[in-house]
Amino acid sequence: MHTRLLPLCTVLLAALPLAASVQTTAAPTAPPVTLRYKWTPGEVRRYQMTMDNNMAMTMNGQATNVPHAMPPIAQHMVMAYNTTVESVNPADGSATLTEHITQLTATLNGRHLTGLDAAANAYKGGFTVVMSPTGKMLSVQMPPAVNGHLPPGMDFSKLGNMIPTTLPPIPVQVGDTWQGYADLSRLFSHMPGLPTLQMTVFSSLAGISKDAHPIADIHQTYQGTLGGALPAGTAGKSNMAGQLHGDTLVKFDVDNGSVASQDGTFAMNARVSLPHVPGFSASKTMQMHMQMTTHLERLPGAS
Repeated sequence: MHTRLLPLCTVLLAALPLAASVQTTAAPTAPPVTLRYKWTPGEVRRYQMTMDNNMAMTMNGQATNVPHAMPPIAQHMVMAYNTTVESVNPADGSATLTEHITQLTATLNGRHLTGLDAAANAYKGGFTVVMSPTGKMLSVQMPPAVNGHLPPGMDFSKLGNMIPTTLPPIPVQVGDTWQGYADLSRLFSHMPGLPTLQMTVFSSLAGISKDAHPIADIHQTYQGTLGGALPAGTAGKSNMAGQLHGDTLVKFDVDNGSVASQDGTFAMNARVSLPHVPGFSASKTMQMHMQMTTHLERLPGAS
C-alpha cells in the first residue's frame, strides 16, 4: 500500500451508494435509531490508525524467499491525522472536510522506514472530501503534490460514487441489515490492463449501548473479487484473479455523529499466471497472500 494513499485508505475503511434496502428484524425490541454523521463548522477531530500487513508469495508452489526473489513482507504503520470541518451545507447536511497527517511512522520487516516525511509533506495541503450525513463521499480532491505522483489516468475525483456508505439510509434497530456495492475499477478506467476490483459490503447493527452516550456497533463483512490482464512487456500479458475478504466492527458515537473506533481484518489471495518466455520450459504461476489488521480510534482533544 503506497504511503501517499494511506490517509485516503483510512477513509475507505471507515466509510466503505447502497445497493439494497434495509432488512428489518421481525420483532423489534427498541425504538429505531437514526445513524448519521454530524458536523460543526470549524470542528477538528483527531484520529490514529495502526495497521499491520503481512504478504507472502510463492512461485509454482515454491516460496519466493530465495535469491533474486521477493521475501515475505511484514509491515507495521502508525498514522495520526486531523479532520477539519470546513463547512456544512444546510440544504442536505453534507460537509466539506480536509484531512492532514500529523504523524506517520512505519517499519518493514522490523526495520524503520525512512523517507516518510516526504509522503507526509505531500499531504500538507490536505485532501478534501465532501461527505453526506450517511457517509457517502460526494467528491474527493487530492493535493497537487499527490496528483503529480499518481500513475497517468488514475482519477480519485471519481471515487465518491464508488464507495458504499457505512450508515443505513433509514432508521434501524438491532439486527437490521443493509448492503452496499462498490466498483473501484473505475479509478483506473483510463489505464488499460489494470485489475478490476468489485466489492460487496454486508452491514448490520449488531448492538447499541444504553448509557448516556450510546455507541452503535456496526458489523461489516467485505467480499470482493479482482482480476485482469496486466502488461508484461514483450512477453505478453500476466493474467490475475483473486478474492478479498474482510470483517470490521465500527463503534459509532450516535450523539456525536462520528466513528469512535474501528477494528478490521482483511485477507487477499490472488493468482497471477505469467506469460511463457522463450527458452523456458513452462510458464510460471505466482500466488500472492496478504493478511492485514487495522485499528482506528478517535483521539481526545478535538475542538
